[in-house]
Amino acid sequence: MATLRRGGRLLVGALVLGQLAWLEAAGAARALTATPSGPGAPARSESPPPPATAPEPGPRAMPGASPGRLVVCESDGGYRRCPADTAGGVTLARELSVGRCRERSTWGFDSRAIWVDKGCRAEFRVAGAAQEAPSPRAEPAPAPEERSGGGGIDTGTALLILGAVVAGGAAAALLSGDEKDKASKREGIRACERALDRLVRDRGGRGARFTEIDQARMRDRVLEIEARARAEWRRGTRRGTVACRVDLRGRPEVRRLRQEGLW
Repeated sequence: MATLRRGGRLLVGALVLGQLAWLEAAGAARALTATPSGPGAPARSESPPPPATAPEPGPRAMPGASPGRLVVCESDGGYRRCPADTAGGVTLARELSVGRCRERSTWGFDSRAIWVDKGCRAEFRVAGAAQEAPSPRAEPAPAPEERSGGGGIDTGTALLILGAVVAGGAAAALLSGDEKDKASKREGIRACERALDRLVRDRGGRGARFTEIDQARMRDRVLEIEARARAEWRRGTRRGTVACRVDLRGRPEVRRLRQEGLW
């Protein structure tokens, strides 16, 4: 009986020791897997957050040339000027007449206006010019007609009349006098150019126009001009010179027209 009691106590002691060993092993395992915390605990290693991606910039509005504006200029058969700022250039956008608009023949432009002639009617696109801040001391330059003080211009200044370049000496003669005189001289030049154009067409050509006026003189209301001209033929273009004399005492009438090199 004593032997049985001793065996029971040994068995109970073994079970208790086994239970304690199991609890100790479980605690050690938890200590190994737990993350330490507190002042003495090492810093945890964490993956840094992905860097924020900066948004890509959108398309920028780049400065560009202004598309310009449309100016309608119409000729009723005669010469007409349409005031416009042509510093950026002028192009023919849409012809409203039928085959009557030919650059530097029936339409053109100068620094102040677009001009049309001989029934040309069209929409012209006036390009926008870049605007610059004026200098505090800058003053607008006087127009060519204002510099000479007598309605003319300085010798050596070139300009355009009816689409033809005019030399300084000829310009001084053509732009002298009052507005009525100037208009009469322009009509005289136009009459000479029409007469030349008609002669070329009568000979089977496609037309002619003045390209440069070298000399101009007024004598007793008779205008004499010497000009360079260009004639268009089916076989090509020919350039030559023209001397024209037109009477301005009434309606402009061409008295003499002499050409060299155009046919």
